Amino acid sequence: MISAEKTFVINHLLDLVGSYISLNDATMLLLGGYGDELKICLSRECSPEKIHIVEKSPGRMRKILRGDFGAVCFAGNVNHAHEMFAAMYGSKASIDYLHLDLCGALDPVEHALYSLMKLSVKSRGKCIAITTADQRANRANSDPDKIHKQSQELFDPYAENIWNSLIDLHTFVRATWNGTEADPNKVALRELSIYNHVALTCGLGNSQVFAWPDRLERVIFSSGGFRMRTYFFHIDGNERGMQQKQAREYFAELIHKAPCYYLISNQLVRVPPRKRRKDSKNMNRMEEIASLRARFELVLPVMSNSVQEDLLRLFELAEMDGVAEAVNKMEAALEEIKSESSASSASLNEAQKPVKKHPKKKESVVLESDGAPTFTPITVSDDMVLKDKVRLSLLMAGSIADEDGRQKALDAASIRAAELLGIHKLQNQADVLRGIYARSQGKFRAIFVARQLLQQPEGQLRERILVKLAKYYGERAEIILAEAKTTTLWKNAYSQS
Repeated sequence: MISAEKTFVINHLLDLVGSYISLNDATMLLLGGYGDELKICLSRECSPEKIHIVEKSPGRMRKILRGDFGAVCFAGNVNHAHEMFAAMYGSKASIDYLHLDLCGALDPVEHALYSLMKLSVKSRGKCIAITTADQRANRANSDPDKIHKQSQELFDPYAENIWNSLIDLHTFVRATWNGTEADPNKVALRELSIYNHVALTCGLGNSQVFAWPDRLERVIFSSGGFRMRTYFFHIDGNERGMQQKQAREYFAELIHKAPCYYLISNQLVRVPPRKRRKDSKNMNRMEEIASLRARFELVLPVMSNSVQEDLLRLFELAEMDGVAEAVNKMEAALEEIKSESSASSASLNEAQKPVKKHPKKKESVVLESDGAPTFTPITVSDDMVLKDKVRLSLLMAGSIADEDGRQKALDAASIRAAELLGIHKLQNQADVLRGIYARSQGKFRAIFVARQLLQQPEGQLRERILVKLAKYYGERAEIILAEAKTTTLWKNAYSQS
């Protein structure tokens, strides 16, 4: 059964296609699968006789045919789809919308992209979408030198700018699987491989560039527990073509400026593009503060730790210009990033929370037990660390004063928690998360607080964590500390000298 996220993305792609040509008039070529995308297209009043399905699995093709949807069906490999179009329509063959919805990477069907690109350029719609799995084997990661060399040959002298742009994006946007952050270099390599294929297909590196995208949009989403990425291209082109030098610059600028969206709770959250360093020199301080603040505030649910450099720059600028509001909004996020630099602070990985505009001055709390005890930070199982991440994330979201903001934060935190825990069935998510969250409330609060504090050595870091937990609970720090000290875990962690 198709996921709600995948349904959203397919409808979004149809909206984009509809901005270029009426869906009722569009000639489409889709991969068959189980017929889910076909059903969505028909529900959007696309003409069944203009929808062409190619499916190499006889079983799946029989299922589509039994549905009697009225679409034109090809049994075979998508690499031969252009031959079928030529046989049916001759020189008039064209495709307004092509969606290569792949189970893995683009590499196995690269020949199909080349032949079908020519049919797309001849059409009125000129829309191509490519959906790839982010967690399957990919040739790009097995031979990165080849991908970089190919990119250098295609995009020189802009290849380095393109690579830096992709690294920046995928360092900023967290891609996770079972709680482990993906390597941004590998993710960027997979995306760079897509652009290499598209550029080659358009004729870059050959005698003539006969086509080029004039629009690129990227969507990152999770479907059935798997990270997916969809790339939408609108293609332009003419008989005169484009000069190689001009095309290289054109492609580099398109990739750098292309919007990237992260699908969260059926909403597309745009990742604001990072200003190029050479551009940022020409911006005044207030402009840069506004740019950085917008970047952080829009994507807090998917922020990764590596944005520390930008956060530090934000505070440096804000302090010089006296922008107290910016400091207040991002203070909590900065504290969490600092704490994550400690080897023992994994349990606060997800606790990134903007604080209120006028926070009260933090009170200093003495954390050491009476009698000058000796102490060694405790270790916690990986399973408990993961569940504590979820508890902290939900606590943080639930402490937001604004009702609308609190609900949005809780929705985003729940989606993130389900990803971390590998909960793929929607009907199970609420019960599991409710049970995990309950272990930070009521009689369990003391042991939860103790566990967070005892993973840190005594000192300022532990004090900051205590103050933050007090904010989440809406309680005085001294009270929750006193509760924590009554637990067996606390008493066992300390031994009288």
